[in-house]
Amino acid sequence: MEIDLNQGFFKVEFTGSFCLTCGLRDWLEDLAYILQSEGVEAVLKEYVESDGFKIVGLFEIKGLMKDGC
Repeated sequence: MEIDLNQGFFKVEFTGSFCLTCGLRDWLEDLAYILQSEGVEAVLKEYVESDGFKIVGLFEIKGLMKDGC
């Protein structure tokens, strides 16, 4: 996981064998729901799938000040 709180974004990488009948995007959207249940509003902005065994999602954390403003 890579976090940049100054910009209000973080990246998450899931790796492994995934169920091919489920969309890999669902894993990332589920993470946003889990965070929301813990009081963190995160929105999936983009994602990249590679070789069927890895997906990287970029999330924006809502409510954070960016660049100190």
